[in-house]
Amino acid sequence: MKAYPLVLHDAFSHFPSQNPPWTIFSGSLSLLAHKQIAGPKILYCHTPPRLLYDQRDFYFSQTAFLNRSAMMVLMYLYQKVYEDAFRAMDIIIANSENVQKRIKQYLSADSVVVYPPCDTTGFGWLGQEDYYLSTARPDLLKRVDVIVKAFLKMPDKKLVVVSGGSELVRIRKSV
Repeated sequence: MKAYPLVLHDAFSHFPSQNPPWTIFSGSLSLLAHKQIAGPKILYCHTPPRLLYDQRDFYFSQTAFLNRSAMMVLMYLYQKVYEDAFRAMDIIIANSENVQKRIKQYLSADSVVVYPPCDTTGFGWLGQEDYYLSTARPDLLKRVDVIVKAFLKMPDKKLVVVSGGSELVRIRKSV
């Protein structure tokens, strides 16, 4: 884990103070600027930082043994800074019921669900081709390799992976 959140927290402290009628924060790092903003603060939460909560063990396991102590300290500091900023929000909006549950579970806070805006009126069902599509980013957490292995056992089914990620080369070599 890089120390970006803590660097950004320090960088935000040098921003000039602002006093808008209200502010919407979106993204787990954006609310680190909360101290420089007066007025009502609204968080549109896409998810609490997963590396601090439900995926903490995974990120820790991916860290070299000699770096784990430093990572623990950085994660502790980031979690404290994040939770202080989170508590400074006046309204918490979750982008889905799943995120709302994470907010309740990890931050013991209530939130209102407002789904991301998407005008679907211009879309229509055109039918389905003879393949399955994966848009998940091929990295360890997304487990695209498991999808690929499952499709290798079903030669009559076609899988198309359309995104890139840290595990793409390894997954391609396994096919």
